[in-house]
Amino acid sequence: MFDIGFWELGVIFIVALLVVGPEKMPALIKSAGQWIGQLQRMIRSARYEIEREAQTDEYKQLNKDFLEEDRKLKDLARAPVIDDASDLEKSEKASQPNLTPKV
Repeated sequence: MFDIGFWELGVIFIVALLVVGPEKMPALIKSAGQWIGQLQRMIRSARYEIEREAQTDEYKQLNKDFLEEDRKLKDLARAPVIDDASDLEKSEKASQPNLTPKV
């Protein structure tokens, strides 16, 4: 996560030992461990809440609607493109009904 190696931890420990002193060092390590534990619990709780919110019916419906729109857009993108005026005229003629009477 923070990419702190063994030697960096050793330097931090030695500096903390010099600043705090050997008498208070165990209490400092204990309180740091408690803070880290509380931070981990908060992160776990937030992750749980986000996952639980993602499972609601409203979210599922929005996701379903989004996937349907995405599918429609992909189908539209795959449709042939009329790039020429003559192709446009042919497609217009083909789409109009033939109203001439047959004799």
